[in-house]
Amino acid sequence: MQQAAACEVRTILMFPVSGIPVLLGVDDVNFNAKFGFWEVGMRSVLWDTLVVFFMVPLSVGAIDKLIPIFGSTQPTFFDQVFALILAGTFTLGINLLIALNLGRCYFGEVPKMAIRHLYGGIVTANVLKVLVLFLAYHLAFDFLTEERIVAFYELLWRVGRGVLGEDLILALAEWTFDLRIVLWKSAYAVIAITAVSLLIPFVVFLIGKYSVQREYALQQQYGLN
Repeated sequence: MQQAAACEVRTILMFPVSGIPVLLGVDDVNFNAKFGFWEVGMRSVLWDTLVVFFMVPLSVGAIDKLIPIFGSTQPTFFDQVFALILAGTFTLGINLLIALNLGRCYFGEVPKMAIRHLYGGIVTANVLKVLVLFLAYHLAFDFLTEERIVAFYELLWRVGRGVLGEDLILALAEWTFDLRIVLWKSAYAVIAITAVSLLIPFVVFLIGKYSVQREYALQQQYGLN
């Protein structure tokens, strides 16, 4: 989907750097086309939301030594850094892909308009994603009160007394208490990961803009068009 968006943007990239005259103006691009770019940006975040919902708590749990990583519940510093990177890999990867595909295209009124709408959709969807996940993690945190956890494992002990040992029940209860803290931390980890991921295209677009402007100026100066 991101590749399709990039190809669509490139279709209208008749900017002077390529030596092709600019045939389109911003006024020539209708509302449906603008909304289409915005919609592609929105949709690109949907799968990301599902992945982040599960990956961030797992990664935070691994950092807090609650969930095994590489087969060990005592991760090294490298393992913890890797778990942190893993939490944001999907989000960072999507935004990096868009940035690399369109970084040098942010030049000329029409390409800039297309990219702004695409990026606007991404920002909108990410803000909604953060709000939904932040609320979901906090609701889960509030639901898993000490009383509910204790009541649940007391019931589990009574029902499965012949199968589940007391040590296992206590270990599961302790793990669930720790999970509450993981959910609370995950809510703020999502904010940090999303903020960093959104900065990537923004910075790359700025760098690409000035790079292409410089290239275009040299072409004009030496008559290379």
